[in-house]
Amino acid sequence: SDGGIEEFRNTYYMQITPTPETEDHHWVQLQLEPRSYRQARYLKRVEVLIDQVNWLPQKVTITEANGDWSEMRLLDLTENADLADELFNVQPPAGVQTRQVQGHSGP
Repeated sequence: SDGGIEEFRNTYYMQITPTPETEDHHWVQLQLEPRSYRQARYLKRVEVLIDQVNWLPQKVTITEANGDWSEMRLLDLTENADLADELFNVQPPAGVQTRQVQGHSGP
């Protein structure tokens, strides 16, 4: 179902814009801004730079409401790579309590 897409649209204002092309790359930028005041108190914008050749994200910039920002560059991405299940096993240090949290899909 596309309920996840609808929820995403209800959570963020979205804008897709082309960016200047280089000789060997064509990019689009996805810009997301929170719709709710609750989120906007902390998050101003998320920008995702996407390579139009393989449609994989190349850079994510998160701008907080106070103007602080973080930029993550994603290099050497491999789509649908085979990953060993053991990579996802978490062994917390002795004495650390863990709990399982379920996702939330409601308003």
